[in-house]
Amino acid sequence: MNISRSLLPFLLVILIILAVSPSDSAATILDGTVVKNTDGDTVTVLDSAKQQHRVRIAGIDAPEKNQPFGNASRKRLVELVARKDVRVEFNKHDRYGRIVGKVLVTPRVARHAATRWTWDSRRSRWEWRGGRKVRVPVSV
Repeated sequence: MNISRSLLPFLLVILIILAVSPSDSAATILDGTVVKNTDGDTVTVLDSAKQQHRVRIAGIDAPEKNQPFGNASRKRLVELVARKDVRVEFNKHDRYGRIVGKVLVTPRVARHAATRWTWDSRRSRWEWRGGRKVRVPVSV
């Protein structure tokens, strides 16, 4: 009986921590296209209802535009996500009302399979045939 009474506060604390901590299964999903890049860690996503959402990427702290390397950070993020379809998984908003979450670039499988992507070099090129990338010789 003494053991169970001493464990009761410990179990109560564990239950409170589990109830308060966010879980990945409770994450809200936002699908859309990146239409604007504010700085190195904030983008604007346009959803299918044509509503814009400001999203701060969770887990990174990039310099602001007016700080050293701020412009380089913003340009790199533009290279990664500009005009791409993304999925945002989030649980919270920050004090400025931005969504804070993971930004995942979604592959365009249907478009990729429907179109033929070709890269030419001097002697060969890559083509998509039957869902596989194949090197094809080019006559010079």
